[in-house]
Formats: sequence, C-alpha cells, structure tokens
Amino acid sequence: MSQTELTPTVIDALQEDANPPEYPQGAPRLWPYLRLPFRKRAQFFATYKQVQEKQEILQGSTRKRGRPSQAATIDSAQQLYELYALMDDLLRIAAVDDNEYDRWINNVSDDEFMQVFTAYSARSQPGEA
Repeated sequence: MSQTELTPTVIDALQEDANPPEYPQGAPRLWPYLRLPFRKRAQFFATYKQVQEKQEILQGSTRKRGRPSQAATIDSAQQLYELYALMDDLLRIAAVDDNEYDRWINNVSDDEFMQVFTAYSARSQPGEA
C-alpha cells in the first residue's frame, strides 16, 4: 500500500465530521462548550490549552528510541495520568450535572474515559473555535 493510499482524503475528513464517535452507554451528559456561561467557557479553554500542551509533551517523550529506564517509565505514567486529570477537569467543566459526573468518574475505566473524551472532543471541536 502506497503512502498516498494511507493519507486521509477530504472525503474521509468530511465523513468523520458527519459521523462523530458515539458516547458509550452510561456516559455523563455534557454541555457543548458554546452552551457554557462565559466564565466556564474561559475555564474550559484554559484547561483545553493545558491538555494540548501535555499531549505535546507526551508525544515528544514517546519518540525517544531504545528501552526506557524504570524511572522514565514511571515518569511517562505520571505524565499520562496528569493528562487524564486535565481531561477530567475539562469534562467536569462541561458536565450538565456535577453529581452525575462524580458518580461516573469514580467508576469509569481508563478506556471508557478516553472514549467519552474522544467523542466529546470530536462532537464539540473546541480546537475549531
């Protein structure tokens, strides 16, 4: 398969936008960021900026070659869970019901959490603001 065949086309991007990922069953209700009051919207974007910065740091650290030391592995885990904490902060800002969100976040798996965050990001597209 050539590199051209692996590159997404405009049609692929449009289809992805037209069919954003679904929320898993039991996900908390979340407001689109444009429905948030201005103060919460400002908090949302401040947190979203931190999420983006942390993702860039993590992507840079995973590009290193060779077998990582135990300390580097622990550092990567710390960085990952700091990213998850920022994502949690972002979703918490968007939560329709704080109590519902708290019940959900206290019982959710890492995979389901990422599914909800991915669906929310694709559906609300905060990076497009």
